[in-house]
Amino acid sequence: MGEHFLVVEDDVRVARHIARDLEKSRRKVLIAHTVQEACAMGNSLREMTGAVVDLSLPDGTGFDVARYLRARIPGLPVLVITATRSAELVNACQLLGVELVLKPTPRDNLQVFAERASWLKRVSNDQIARYAAQYALEHDLSRREQDVLGLALQGLGRREICEKLGRPEPTVKMQIRAMLRKTKKPTLGALVTHILMDAWLARNAWQS
Repeated sequence: MGEHFLVVEDDVRVARHIARDLEKSRRKVLIAHTVQEACAMGNSLREMTGAVVDLSLPDGTGFDVARYLRARIPGLPVLVITATRSAELVNACQLLGVELVLKPTPRDNLQVFAERASWLKRVSNDQIARYAAQYALEHDLSRREQDVLGLALQGLGRREICEKLGRPEPTVKMQIRAMLRKTKKPTLGALVTHILMDAWLARNAWQS
């Protein structure tokens, strides 16, 4: 079915630059310049592999786009780009489960994001679940910790995980810290990437 990425950036020159970088690996890219334009793309968005969105848009924010996309494609990888540097912004991205990179957007960051998004789309949910279960068994993760990990693998942020599980945020934070101690990973994002990479490599080995 191919890989499709959405770029939402009000600066036409920057949007074209990002699109060119993404298209170099034969990916198809749609461009929107506002929240409204992005949301108006309708069914085309259902085929998205990932989205790169500017934080500051004329009619809203990149977070508005991310929430809209996630409502249509749960767990869709989203990269937020911005010139703003603040702890509050980093925390907001973590809560929403999106990645963040500062302008000017480095080409290497775009490529790594696109590759991770591709892994998630190409590896089936069954494969991810199987490797997550195996990983959880090897690292003695509790049932509650596995619930958190499963939702994180779907691309949900901490706040969304709390809402989905009906658990208070301090409880989920404690479960995440316990997982990181057991797996020796620095962040939940690093743990998720590790499992997705294992599933993707195993899939390639089976097909070769």
